[in-house]
Amino acid sequence: MNRFVSLLLTGLICLVAIGQFVQVITRYVLEIPVMGLEESLLYPTLWLYVLGAVNASRENTHIRANVLEIFLKPPSVHHSRHSG
Repeated sequence: MNRFVSLLLTGLICLVAIGQFVQVITRYVLEIPVMGLEESLLYPTLWLYVLGAVNASRENTHIRANVLEIFLKPPSVHHSRHSG
């Protein structure tokens, strides 16, 4: 079950990211927006939130969005700061 949820979360996040990428390219580069794409991405985004909360509850952790922290600081800072 854990493997299924992990794969589903990965698939959902890829789907949302690809959908947003397509939306940006078609709207701002090609200047031909895809009607309804943002609204249709609402459903996988909601499931991503719900399943992410379930996964965090199962692992007894919090949902964190630390993308900038990962890219802007060296890894040694992460280990010393979060391991205690």
